[in-house]
Amino acid sequence: MAIYTDCKIIGIMNKPNILILSFSKLHSDPRILRQYEALKNTCAISTCAYTPFNDGNIPFYQIYEGLSFSLLRKIKRLFQFVTRQHDALYWDDNKKRVAAIFKNHNFHVIIANDISSLPLALKIADNKAKVFFDAHDYHPQEFEESFKWRLLHQPSVKYLCKKYIPKADVFTTASEGFVSIYEKFTGCKPLVITNAPFYCELSPTPVSSDYIKLVSHGAAIPTRKLELMIEMMNYLDKRFHLDFLLLGDINYINKLKKLASSNINIRFLPPVNTSEIPVFTNSYDLGVYILNPSSLNNRLLSPNKMFEYVQARIGAIVSPNQEIARFVKKYDIGIVVKDYSPKSMAEVIKNLSIEQIMHFKNQAHKNARTLSADENMKKINEIVLGLVSK
Repeated sequence: MAIYTDCKIIGIMNKPNILILSFSKLHSDPRILRQYEALKNTCAISTCAYTPFNDGNIPFYQIYEGLSFSLLRKIKRLFQFVTRQHDALYWDDNKKRVAAIFKNHNFHVIIANDISSLPLALKIADNKAKVFFDAHDYHPQEFEESFKWRLLHQPSVKYLCKKYIPKADVFTTASEGFVSIYEKFTGCKPLVITNAPFYCELSPTPVSSDYIKLVSHGAAIPTRKLELMIEMMNYLDKRFHLDFLLLGDINYINKLKKLASSNINIRFLPPVNTSEIPVFTNSYDLGVYILNPSSLNNRLLSPNKMFEYVQARIGAIVSPNQEIARFVKKYDIGIVVKDYSPKSMAEVIKNLSIEQIMHFKNQAHKNARTLSADENMKKINEIVLGLVSK
């Protein structure tokens, strides 16, 4: 439920009023949590999303509410879809409701997360507030592996990106790899705010020569082909143990468990909260990641887990995706495998010496502060306060 009794949000002690807008669950969205942490001491923050942060003191409005069934509404939206009326299709009853609620706002800056929230943010801003658009991924080709997505959603997403991104006052994205392609597609060059987590005060743990611990954590998405890492274990000897910490598609996770059931050196552990990942995985030796290069996003993204490996003070053995490879090589925290085959990754891992693994762990330790959220949080604060002062 919304907690607002009045849509005029009043600032606290003259702090600028900021609205964080997202079609996501804030309590499990680390990127947006970092936005809040960056701004909480300098701004009065309100939020609008599917679910609130765990802190009940932060003003929250629920972005979507269940609507009663309407056959007429469904027929109307089907017609809008078939005739490619992208703006009309975007402005469903819930978005109109939210825009109306904030009609008389006095926000200084609205942070729109992902393209789904940008037109709504611009509507709420109404040329009175500044809009800071954070495109986490490259939206025009975000789920291009899916024929259904390409057919049903991609035309609308491309339209929204091309029309609305140039209207934002500031534009950021999560990977250096997305900068040039976004600029080419929209005419606007984004700044980069990486997915680096908060700094963790940890140290590298020793490596045992007869029990080397591998870990892979994150979202279980079938197109990422996590089964390749299960296959990889078939080429490694009994010294090597792989633990998965996965969340997401439960059917896919069950499929992976079935595939791994004959290998006693593979375990599936319950996932932990994002903030707890570095501490939980600190006792491991190497983070492993074969990411199927089936989409542009997969080739160019700079995923959370790479930064989390660094905070955990573990090395990384990764497939040769452009930005992941650049990251690993730049900071000397692991090895980039020559191709995407499980056998190639296994060959690299089994030929590592204990000294090499410790070197990668020590390199992660050396770069942990640099690769934490510290610099990003300063950048977010500078961007928002800069917009306020304009």
